Amino acid sequence: MRQSDTLDTTPANTSMNPVHSSSSLLRLFLCAAAFAVPLVLMSPASPAQGISLTSADGSVTATWLRPFPQGNTLRDLCFVDSRHGWAVGDAGTILHTTDGGENWSALARVTDESLCSVTFTDSAYGWVAGCRAMLHTTDGGKNWSALPVPTSSSHRELCVKSIRALSPTSLMLLTEREFWYSADGGQHWQVSYETYSAMCMCFADARHGWIGGSRGRIARTTDTGISWTEHWAISEDRATLGIHFCDSLHGIACGERSTHFTRDGGQTWIAAADTVFGATAPFLVDSLSGFITAPLMGSTHMGVFRTSDGGFHWKRMPGTNSYPLNAIGFADQASGLAVGQDGLIVTTSDGGSTWHGRNDVAGEKFYSVAFPSADGGWAVGEGVFRTHDGGVHWERVHELQDTVYHAVYFIDEREGWIVGGGGLLRYTTDGGAKWMKKELPVGGYGYLSDVYFISPSRGWITAERGTLFETSDGGNSWKQHSQIIHGDLTTVCFRSESIGYCLGEREGVFLKTSDGGTSWHSMSFGKETRLRDIALLGGDRICLLARTKSDQTMILISSDGGENWMPNVLNGAPPPLSMHFSDDRRGWLLASGGEVWLTEDGGERWQPLPLPLEFFNSADIASPSSDRAFIVGFGGGVMRLDLHR
Repeated sequence: MRQSDTLDTTPANTSMNPVHSSSSLLRLFLCAAAFAVPLVLMSPASPAQGISLTSADGSVTATWLRPFPQGNTLRDLCFVDSRHGWAVGDAGTILHTTDGGENWSALARVTDESLCSVTFTDSAYGWVAGCRAMLHTTDGGKNWSALPVPTSSSHRELCVKSIRALSPTSLMLLTEREFWYSADGGQHWQVSYETYSAMCMCFADARHGWIGGSRGRIARTTDTGISWTEHWAISEDRATLGIHFCDSLHGIACGERSTHFTRDGGQTWIAAADTVFGATAPFLVDSLSGFITAPLMGSTHMGVFRTSDGGFHWKRMPGTNSYPLNAIGFADQASGLAVGQDGLIVTTSDGGSTWHGRNDVAGEKFYSVAFPSADGGWAVGEGVFRTHDGGVHWERVHELQDTVYHAVYFIDEREGWIVGGGGLLRYTTDGGAKWMKKELPVGGYGYLSDVYFISPSRGWITAERGTLFETSDGGNSWKQHSQIIHGDLTTVCFRSESIGYCLGEREGVFLKTSDGGTSWHSMSFGKETRLRDIALLGGDRICLLARTKSDQTMILISSDGGENWMPNVLNGAPPPLSMHFSDDRRGWLLASGGEVWLTEDGGERWQPLPLPLEFFNSADIASPSSDRAFIVGFGGGVMRLDLHR
């Protein structure tokens, strides 16, 4: 959503066994004694900034500021010794640590595919896999080569679920319907088992392995996958989502609505007394102690659960209910990690006695960002946060947690406004040190969508049901205008005290007033065109950001104040989210999937920036200067972009 225009400031994955080589698996089983005390989560101070990468052509640098070290969801992790580990996730994310998980660096993105599985035999030889991609490195991730994803006899494209390495040449691969084996490092594959909708895989050693799938199927091998025997664990109408064994006899299987354990290698399964819904990451340390993590956002079953009796009873650990985690494992007897949604990394350095959240933003959503100065900025959504140092550090405004805020606008560095759910309206006159509450003349408005001030005294607020509020005394009193359109108003901005504009996104309506809002002239681009954002440039020039019926991004430019328009569809651009101009010529366009497009001629031509990092759940973009922009989004993420032009 537009917040200002140019007139403003200038063992792993599914088996969830993160240690994959046979020698590393033995180290994993030494961690039993470390789990004798309750799990406690704490949030230490975050480092100055997260992962930063510069594009191959040197034109732009992308830096994760929040959360640390980055915000793309992580799906799997793997350690080969106490210091060297890897984690993979969405948008081709590959992270590497050389100090047991304290600090992480990002490897240059070699694929756009989301990655769900990683396996290394030592610090040099490794493989990563996603649904349609498989990559191999022989130098610790400095260089990667693509491997062929095997195809079925019918030449049907296969979806890779998990990959495991027993040696630099011996690989196991699970696709949706087959188990494959390679004896040459992944160059050639043989299928040894066909199943139906496979979900997860675990090997306790070189011979004993298990596969979980739909309808509660669990298959077992004792000869490295040459032959398999099927058993049932979960009820037939539920899938087996995660499976883990600490040795050849003791294991846990998680389903959509039930958890089972076995003490005879999977020949028989016993239902747990306690159910953890949607759990996907079981981790059995020894025959009695283990964990389950559940990644369901907002679920009462989200968090970390522990068993002390081999899987029969499960208890959620205090303070972990806000941590949606996808994988868990240990680098050595003392150092353990769990990874999950929005880049969340939770660590322990004392064998599991205490845990530290590397970020405390999991589950938060940011909808709007504004920078009234180069160093001072605000991000609002499910919480209000501010920065004093250009986004490097962020602090929560604790008194502003009474609603979800949708928009933030600052007239200058001291005077600002935020609006949100429940018709709440707050303002500051001292740069955010104190926030005061203002009442609108009528109640019943559950959604205030945008706020705009052209001067300290004149301001406007848009709301649902075509409602516009206006103040001429700095917000002390507000006047409600009659319903302008039948749909919701989403955006408002004014060029002067008399000339202003509103957008009705879902109605495809552009509105203009020449008398300060007393009367409005409307123009419809059709309900199939969603008007996302607006920027007022020099003279009478206006730039509109729109989404077409076919989800394309379209730029509409008017040189006469909105009377006539020239459309321009940006071929190849994902659906648009937000737009911001730092001056009359340079503008930034944020699209779905974290794509950013740039214009340097006032919106006539746009080109995508070759970003080296991707921000999937992005929501808004703001630019405090012509060579810097900030993106915020879901998961409490903040990314800074620096142009080198």
